[in-house]
Amino acid sequence: MNALKQKFKDVVFAVLPVTIILLILNYTIAPIGRELVWRFIVGAVFIILGLGIFLFGADPGHPAHRPAHGLVHYEKKEPAAAFNNRPCSGLFHKHSRA
Repeated sequence: MNALKQKFKDVVFAVLPVTIILLILNYTIAPIGRELVWRFIVGAVFIILGLGIFLFGADPGHPAHRPAHGLVHYEKKEPAAAFNNRPCSGLFHKHSRA
């Protein structure tokens, strides 16, 4: 249950600043109407609920991060004869270590 609370807390801290900025702009510089503001607030609540539930379910689907998991090492090798006179020819040779 703590993980779900943490996900909702993270999502609230991500969505709330944008919502507050829009509300401040609505009452100072660019009024957009009461009905549209309520739609925006309801949409922000649904975004918070949806993202919180989605991220709570998506996290167990990712394996634990390991230092050698998914690493690709790039090494500069001699370019092919057709690319010898190009300045960046050795940058695109990808080699992975097993």
